[in-house]
Amino acid sequence: MKLRHFGAVGFLCAFVGGCSTKPPAPLPPAPTPAQLLAEASASDFTCTRANATPVTFEKFAGGLEPFADKCVRIKGLASYRFIVRDAATMPEQKSAAIPHSAVGLYWKDETMRKLDEGPQFVEIIGRFRLCEARNKLEQAAGTSSPATACRSAVAAIFVSQSHVFPTAMD
Repeated sequence: MKLRHFGAVGFLCAFVGGCSTKPPAPLPPAPTPAQLLAEASASDFTCTRANATPVTFEKFAGGLEPFADKCVRIKGLASYRFIVRDAATMPEQKSAAIPHSAVGLYWKDETMRKLDEGPQFVEIIGRFRLCEARNKLEQAAGTSSPATACRSAVAAIFVSQSHVFPTAMD
């Protein structure tokens, strides 16, 4: 009799325990391409002089991957669309294609639009991005535009800060 009693109590405990377990929580939905682009863009314009690594075009020549998504500080000759090492690497005409050695520029605001009038020597501080990855994110999110710096360049800098160096012509 006691064995039956213990068996019934054990069965009842197992039954109640089985019913009280919660099913696993459903997995959150995968992020949409627009959410992935927004997440990638959140840190675009967050660089400061204090957290930027000084780089040169010579360092870029060794490969761009080590600089991907890093804050960098670089000096060069800039137009509104891109920066190059010096005047020898700047195209002679505005409508010319961006040189292979150029780095595209995305500006936080329109204040540097004056560089469209003529290139200036500048120091740029910003987040370095590889354009292939950025273009894929933009295309997947349906926000790609033919007139961005990454359409013509292999890499771009999302400029947080800049300093224009006056020249004798200014």
